Amino acid sequence: MKRAIFILKASFVFFSTVTASASTLTDDFYWNGSQYGRGIGSVLVQRCDLKKNIADGLCYESCRDGYDGKGPVCWQKQENYGRGSGKVRVSGCKRDEEKDAGLCYDKCREGYDGKGPVCWPKGNLSYARGAGVVPNLQCPSDKVEDASLCYKLCRDGFNGVGPVCWAKPPQGYVSCGLGFAKNQKICSNITENQISSVATFIVGTVAPGIINSLKAGKSADELKAAQQISEEMSPFWNKIKGPLDKLSKKIDKTNEALDEIKIIWKQFLTPEQMKKLQMMLTGAKVGAKAGGAVYSIAKGNDALINILRDVAGVASVIDQTGASAIIEAYMYPSLKK
Repeated sequence: MKRAIFILKASFVFFSTVTASASTLTDDFYWNGSQYGRGIGSVLVQRCDLKKNIADGLCYESCRDGYDGKGPVCWQKQENYGRGSGKVRVSGCKRDEEKDAGLCYDKCREGYDGKGPVCWPKGNLSYARGAGVVPNLQCPSDKVEDASLCYKLCRDGFNGVGPVCWAKPPQGYVSCGLGFAKNQKICSNITENQISSVATFIVGTVAPGIINSLKAGKSADELKAAQQISEEMSPFWNKIKGPLDKLSKKIDKTNEALDEIKIIWKQFLTPEQMKKLQMMLTGAKVGAKAGGAVYSIAKGNDALINILRDVAGVASVIDQTGASAIIEAYMYPSLKK
């Protein structure tokens, strides 16, 4: 993959994340280094459309004023009440009484009609409001749905994936898994390399046919340099077996594993080691087409990461363990806003 060639720099460079700026981004891919948690997702809640309310797990039309809903029926809120037993009066009922079925009863309160000893609310006691429908499962207005759970909205400039808000890609880049790529084609290539390298590393050996295809077209000097780099990097490969195993088996531990590898690489890459690898990369003709015959090292936040990726790319020609391939596929700078 084409990468920028670095200007010679003798002093030691330390790892750090790159600050997002479209004018300074040169790599084809960056890990997304800006994220924050937005809490555990909550379950979706049952919600009905407007003018409907929920009862017994179903949505019904809201009842008219003065009525309460019980399933598909709206019942008057006012209850009936007793007005005592009727009395026989030869001379007629009193002013505060009324006759019903030959007996005198106390008059009902306003809004009620008397039927024998009972006062009933005026109007229909009940009416049907139709069959209930299954409610929608939605999030509250201040949350957003993701994978059937409700999460808090992310801040401007961030997209939510599950419980994490990730920074949106900078100008000129597209989202690519847990990072950003210059375009979808590059994203696909890098993703395929990451998947295949992990699969190879889990198996524990690279197929001879793949090794032979990688060697094809390489000059004797390039193969010699690949052997030298592989031997020189052997102690480093041994030290990162733990992080590589974590990276290959637990996708949620990718960033953690990469950080561990970066720390081990910084400890391993002394100034003397840097000079040796520079000579070997020159022999492998890394960067020769773009910047001359000498592999050069530049000042920059992501310089050491790119050096490791170049070294791994050369070593992968003869490395049968798959360790160098997984490093070449995954070791990219982390971009932070």
